Amino acid sequence: MSFHPDNSPSSLYHLRWRFDFSNGKPSKWGMWDSPGPKGDLATKAWCHNGESLLFASVEGKNRETGHIVTLLQVPGEDYVNFQWDAAAIVNPGFVGTVTPIHRLVGLRLIARDSEYVVRATGETETVPRSEASKLINFATFGR
Repeated sequence: MSFHPDNSPSSLYHLRWRFDFSNGKPSKWGMWDSPGPKGDLATKAWCHNGESLLFASVEGKNRETGHIVTLLQVPGEDYVNFQWDAAAIVNPGFVGTVTPIHRLVGLRLIARDSEYVVRATGETETVPRSEASKLINFATFGR
């Protein structure tokens, strides 16, 4: 699987998280290709009450057409957390101290038994959660 940290043609989608609820509560979603500003809790998935969560999804917006598609969706009762995947870019010929440039390259949805990785290319990968990972308490609002 290849990473495309820039906006090259092989990076087909902007990515964001999305919640849909079964109790008539309006859907919630994050920012495209961004975890959002540090103090803006509305853009953070962990801040939203997960009560009556029907689906947790990763959406992609086609970079050329703007068309929005659901790239991955899990039942609300299986949802645990979202995590952004990033790549650090440095000039390999640079000598001395350097601060790498970071680019988001994917969005990871952690579910009860699996981790689902969605790349900006639209590719998805499923990885079983280890027993050690299952012991992590992602203590978030409403969970």
